[in-house]
Amino acid sequence: GRKGLQYFRHREVPIAESFEGMGDQVDFHMVQDINRAAVTAFRTGEVDRVSIISTRFQSVDRREVERTVFLPIEPPGADADHGPTRDFIYEPSRKEIMDAVLPRHLTVQIYRMLLESVASEHGARMTAMDNATKNASDMIDSLTLQYNKARQAAITNDLLEVVAGAEALNIVLTTANAYIEDSIIV
Repeated sequence: GRKGLQYFRHREVPIAESFEGMGDQVDFHMVQDINRAAVTAFRTGEVDRVSIISTRFQSVDRREVERTVFLPIEPPGADADHGPTRDFIYEPSRKEIMDAVLPRHLTVQIYRMLLESVASEHGARMTAMDNATKNASDMIDSLTLQYNKARQAAITNDLLEVVAGAEALNIVLTTANAYIEDSIIV
């Protein structure tokens, strides 16, 4: 991808070949080109090992970086129990079968890794969008609460002013009535 390419170019690591512009759609023809380049580099002795670092999709919110030895294909470990071994007779020959099946197998493995990387990226985007939505909801709730408190304080203040004004008017009227009564008595 573009970010990986920038990373290695910035560190001046020699890059034999790069494949960009895949985006959300994994192009199977590009996968075949990647496979061809890796196998050719391995067969010509340009490299003695081809490893692929990719993102393995676990779930929408979980993914992990995976390093896979792509070439040479290593047989299962000696400790693995694969049952009794038998020598089969192959038709066509074992080499012809391997020459036909192996390139397809390698292409499918690259295709799987790229699809898992795309799925991981979609999962990361979904998680980020979900978090952004939750944060926006929390912010809306907080701002609504602040607005309602400020509005309630303004209403309370207005009521206090009306009550204080009525009380002041009541005091003035009481004082005026007392003055009028005192004037009439005199």
